[in-house]
Amino acid sequence: MRRLMPIILAALLLAATACAGKEPPAPTIKAGETLVPAVLSTHCWTTRCADYPEPPSQLRAEGYHPVAVQGGTTLSVTWPTRPIEAITIHQWDGSKATPASLAVPTAPGTYTYSVGARWKQGSAIYFFQVEVK
Repeated sequence: MRRLMPIILAALLLAATACAGKEPPAPTIKAGETLVPAVLSTHCWTTRCADYPEPPSQLRAEGYHPVAVQGGTTLSVTWPTRPIEAITIHQWDGSKATPASLAVPTAPGTYTYSVGARWKQGSAIYFFQVEVK
């Protein structure tokens, strides 16, 4: 058993190192049939954490452009791997977040959202915007 312990520890370290560089799963977000890209924001994944500013600032810094959608359209969010904790979705007004439904408002304007989830490897928040004309 003493001879196996270093081999087991090396295998565990190798497995942990291999996972350390991976990013959290990215959601697929649709407004009706329209695909809405999302930007990775604040997250902790395996051994790495990153903190970002509120969504409007981060989206502007990354050159994000809102996706045009029809008012009242339902948003759908799916993940490539099932989260272990319920998905959260918030609508942002400046730097204030309020829980949101999955229906885009009907009034014209640009709407900023965050969507987050948690897995055993960590948690992640993604930002996106839609524009109702």
